[in-house]
Amino acid sequence: MTGSVSEAGSPGTAQLRYAKVWKRFVAACIDLALVNAVALPTLLILLWMIEGFHTKLGLEAEPSRFLAGMLTVVLWLTTDWYYNARMVSGEMQATLGKRCMGLKVTTLDGDRISFGQASGRHFAKFLSTFALFVGFLIAPFTRRKQALHDMVAGTLVIER
Repeated sequence: MTGSVSEAGSPGTAQLRYAKVWKRFVAACIDLALVNAVALPTLLILLWMIEGFHTKLGLEAEPSRFLAGMLTVVLWLTTDWYYNARMVSGEMQATLGKRCMGLKVTTLDGDRISFGQASGRHFAKFLSTFALFVGFLIAPFTRRKQALHDMVAGTLVIER
């Protein structure tokens, strides 16, 4: 697809329509709900098991709760990363939330991104979150409607 996508007003065979920020926000909310729907029941079972069996594991109550909390955070972050990176680097180029909103993630040339690039984009969202979500809030004011993590990863979110 390289070379076949252009910005509005530029010569090319297709026109890029950058995703509206409100659509990206709704897509992110859908994705968060989906990740939580899958991850939270598993995490609650893990917490219950550690709480119930901490003496058999040779752990005191407080350290076992700390361990359970740390495992919960690590498992949730891993689930969220893998879901996002796998989906946006996949054939559909979008998470389920983005698909519902008619969006997809591409390289700056309109091509499909790699799993590594998708992973970098996902972890760069932590940068977008720092300083009161400014990295997300800049998107409406950039030429290509890119949030900070999109700029770092060299990606665009466009309308299908």
